[in-house]
Amino acid sequence: MTQGHLTTAESYGCALKSFKRVLWNTPVKGFDINYDVLKRWEYGMLNGVKGEDGKMTRPIAEATTGIYKRTCRLVWKECQRLGYLTNVEYPFSNKKEAGKIYIPKGKTRKDRNLTIEKMTELYNFFMNPTFPETWKTDYCDRAYRSLGMFLVQYLGNGLNLADAILLKYDQYYFASDQRAFHFERKKTKDRSRSAEVVIPIIKPLQNVLDKIAAKPELDKPVFPWLFSGEATPRNIRNKTSNANSNIQDHVSRIAKEILGREMGPSGTWARHSFGNNLRNAGVDMDYISECMGHSTQDHPVTQLYIDNYPLDKKMEYNSLLLNVGNEEKNKKEALLSQLASLNADELQELLNKARKK
Repeated sequence: MTQGHLTTAESYGCALKSFKRVLWNTPVKGFDINYDVLKRWEYGMLNGVKGEDGKMTRPIAEATTGIYKRTCRLVWKECQRLGYLTNVEYPFSNKKEAGKIYIPKGKTRKDRNLTIEKMTELYNFFMNPTFPETWKTDYCDRAYRSLGMFLVQYLGNGLNLADAILLKYDQYYFASDQRAFHFERKKTKDRSRSAEVVIPIIKPLQNVLDKIAAKPELDKPVFPWLFSGEATPRNIRNKTSNANSNIQDHVSRIAKEILGREMGPSGTWARHSFGNNLRNAGVDMDYISECMGHSTQDHPVTQLYIDNYPLDKKMEYNSLLLNVGNEEKNKKEALLSQLASLNADELQELLNKARKK
């Protein structure tokens, strides 16, 4: 569980267990599955059935059945993509209609994000922290590191903690003159179309890394304090869940007790805020999707050899995530605005004074 919710891998496992528990006496063989089979599964989940041990299973909440049916739909689509189930009518629908398994749309997460102003406030506190005297020193250290990790997730393309745990200073990092991280998203690594991500290390992100990351060393972890032990899927899930919980608790308390803001931001908020804030700043969706490791369509073969967004452009775009480092730009804009308000005589007088100097 993560933040009280199932992780993606766990939802697949739980859906499969539910399927086997309900249909234990009529198991599916091979790809012999259709609407009728799925309807029996749906009914069994909602109402309970007599299990293999002779006891009635507990009904599952409708929201949970929706999660399980959505995972089933994804598996079905993947089977079709691989050439299976092509002669079977597609059984799912987002609308209630006869002969279809109804799957309600998942709840929106558009409210789980922080504005650039609020993120900048958190960043400014990180750079100049002043903790209450009542907070113990070791707790302040942990809270400070949690806030730093939250900012890394935000400034690092909405980085998931599962990827942060495995992030290393690889050859790409040094080949880019330590200006970018490169990795394959853990969530899509084993799929046929995995997602590669390049994180431009803009100045604010580097400032955070200087405080909480390990010193750069080839093939060594960037955040060794996040994870220790064997990198098994279970260990990574447990560490990710614990780290997410700690980050949410610490950042929420900093926001409430120090900054006077009611918020409970988790790593999910950092990811959503990255996408929302860049989009609101006018950055195109293709760039945002690429940064977040979303694979939305097949790409021509030539694109496998072309970086759609040069690193300098990545730096420019990601610099929009905070309202820092723009003092010089603001001064120029103010000067241009002031000059635009002058009439011809005033401009000539100003030029004459400049020549005399």
